[in-house]
Amino acid sequence: MEIKKLTATEATAFLTFLRQLDYETNFMLFNPDERRTTNLEMQQQIVETYQQNGVILVAQDKNNILGFISATRSNMQKIKHIAYIVIGIRKKFRHQGVGKKLFEELFKWVFQNQVTKLELTVMVNNLVALHLYQQNGFEIEGCKRNSIFQEGHYIDEYYMGKIISN
Repeated sequence: MEIKKLTATEATAFLTFLRQLDYETNFMLFNPDERRTTNLEMQQQIVETYQQNGVILVAQDKNNILGFISATRSNMQKIKHIAYIVIGIRKKFRHQGVGKKLFEELFKWVFQNQVTKLELTVMVNNLVALHLYQQNGFEIEGCKRNSIFQEGHYIDEYYMGKIISN
């Protein structure tokens, strides 16, 4: 398994991966077929724009993207030290250390880019993700009540954060 920075030339493979992920889990924000990216040029532009204020790292083997982690920062000076992260791992590659390796590489980027806090949200019923985040030093900072409406009911989300000490 290799962890590397996603490039715009890999946008098609990444979009295919994201669409697969949308079908495999209810824990990501997009429902299947809800993603509006329709062509390669649009996806390349999304990747390039994202990389200007953050990073997208992918875990891959020879033929597949196994998972990703992204971190994005604001241009506003007062909060530029914070990066918001999103992570997703394909179902058949979970529990194989992919998340751990993605976080290890992300932490290298964090130190190189003067990020001093990471933030994320996670559905309270996503116990596997909660465990991964807590193993990597994230703490629950609050709760967003009725944040997600899915399958006819509301789900709360935790705000989680990690202070980075250099």
